[in-house]
Amino acid sequence: MNHELPKGWIVSTIRNVSGICEQKVPDDDEQFLYVDIGSIDRDLKRIASPQSIQGRNAPSRARKYISTGDVLVSLTRPNLNAVALVTPDFDGQVASTGFEVLRPVLVDSRYLFYLVRTRDFIEKISGLTQGALYPAAKSADVREYQFPLAPLSEQIRIADMLDRVLARVNAAQSRLDKIPALIKRFRQSVLAAA
Repeated sequence: MNHELPKGWIVSTIRNVSGICEQKVPDDDEQFLYVDIGSIDRDLKRIASPQSIQGRNAPSRARKYISTGDVLVSLTRPNLNAVALVTPDFDGQVASTGFEVLRPVLVDSRYLFYLVRTRDFIEKISGLTQGALYPAAKSADVREYQFPLAPLSEQIRIADMLDRVLARVNAAQSRLDKIPALIKRFRQSVLAAA
């Protein structure tokens, strides 16, 4: 990263702005939602279908306790970009060790979330994967990723702007998704009128 940054920005690594989440074996009687990589909606970038599990039946990968604002980054097949921002309804639940859980420290969680969705992040982390059958990145690869860090007020402004833009994109996509059904009804009505 040799290009010039705006005033107040610095080059940082994810390690510098992210704490480590608690990792432990759930108690046998503990009931929780288990977030594995299959629980992530890769298109919408959110937790969509976690499993309700009791500790005694939990898979051995169910170890990472997540909190609101954490950013989940799948280490397996990072090119698919299975990432999500932990919302309040998943606070205190358990994620798979197949995720690198980024716990933002003195950084806006949405800024970090949008960072791990960038093409640069995906390409760099995907280029570091190991293994042929299940290519995976290492936690250190994610944590050592360098990026331009804006001052906190600018992070919030950028994240707010991206929230607004992506809301419009999602609304447009939703309308586009309805077009095939509209065309089908139109064709049926034309055929019926003929």
